[in-house]
Amino acid sequence: MNYTNSIKLLTSQEKFHIKLGLERMEKLAEIFGNPQEKLKIIHVAGTNGKGSVCAMLAKIFEKNNYKTGLFTSPHIKSYTERFKINFKNISKNKFAQYFQLVETTAKKNNINLTEFELLTMMAFLYFYDEKVDILLLETGMGGRLDATNIVKHPVLTIITSISFDHADRLGKTIEDIAYEKSGILKINTPVVISTSNKGFKIIEKRAQEINAVLLPIENNFELINIKENIFSNNNKSYKLSLKGLNQGENLALVEKVREYMNLQENKALVDVAWPSRMQFIAEKNLLVDAAHNSDAVKILKKNLEKYYKNKKRIFLFGVLNTKDYKNIIKNLFDKNDTIYITDGFAKNSIDKMILAKEIAKIFPESKIKLIELENINEFTEKDVIEGIKICCGSFYLCSKVL
Repeated sequence: MNYTNSIKLLTSQEKFHIKLGLERMEKLAEIFGNPQEKLKIIHVAGTNGKGSVCAMLAKIFEKNNYKTGLFTSPHIKSYTERFKINFKNISKNKFAQYFQLVETTAKKNNINLTEFELLTMMAFLYFYDEKVDILLLETGMGGRLDATNIVKHPVLTIITSISFDHADRLGKTIEDIAYEKSGILKINTPVVISTSNKGFKIIEKRAQEINAVLLPIENNFELINIKENIFSNNNKSYKLSLKGLNQGENLALVEKVREYMNLQENKALVDVAWPSRMQFIAEKNLLVDAAHNSDAVKILKKNLEKYYKNKKRIFLFGVLNTKDYKNIIKNLFDKNDTIYITDGFAKNSIDKMILAKEIAKIFPESKIKLIELENINEFTEKDVIEGIKICCGSFYLCSKVL
């Protein structure tokens, strides 16, 4: 089976769904000899910031001569992006080989895997076979019942910023969501979390219940030099390649792990590239940010006001029907914004007419333009001198402009 055929089967209607629970993964992992228990893993959960934290840590480990595995989701252009060793993607041939191995074995044993479960088992096998020294493992959704949570003995766990997302599956309160994230905590295993995290109390309580070692962070880093993108916590300062005020909390998590693991920074933080997170494409005057929940767009708005103050904003916007689009709209736009709205970039993208009506209701003075997905080059190529173009709302939409 080649890569193209693998992707066709992987994304088929049969696989394209979410089914939380660990029984299927545990059964299959046992058949494969539990490769996840033979890896040194840092397990990361949270609503926002997982990708940035994992990317920064992966670069630090790499700079310290670790063969570093990185498993993240979603991807931007290719499924191979989800499996990296020292930031090099898995080859399409190897992807197809591991897909066929996992799919065939699961089918033979009457185990019906979801897309993410397939990918997760492929990751455990691939990184074990490649003998990585450390694996940065990002949860897909939640934590407690996430496919990645068959890992029983991680080196440590990290909880990034917790906010509202996937309320239909994780709960309608911060406490409910934090409880699901806390599911990755393990007995006697350190957990790194900021005390400013909305879910801190729940994580702290869970850590006490199972005797996990809490490594709390009292002071996040703050942006002190916008031109050089330098962050400081009064004790140390770092220049980052990743922009955004939110990187201050992410950096604090990374710094705590770096100290705990006794690693050198080695200027790794100026050498991290992570697409669709405040990613500015200068030649197109285009900022790409995959903010796709209410807290993420609040952060994006603050970042726009900080990094691009007083610039006219022209958006390309679309969102999935699993998101709280009304609150996203409310927290993202202003009355003077120009907003291009599109759909069709994913199977469950919201109809652009629905979004247009909601935006017009909240921001009647905004300029709203409907645009077909195949015509978004009208937006990306648009010459904007005094303002800035912004693509946001969904990873799937961002992938169309990159």
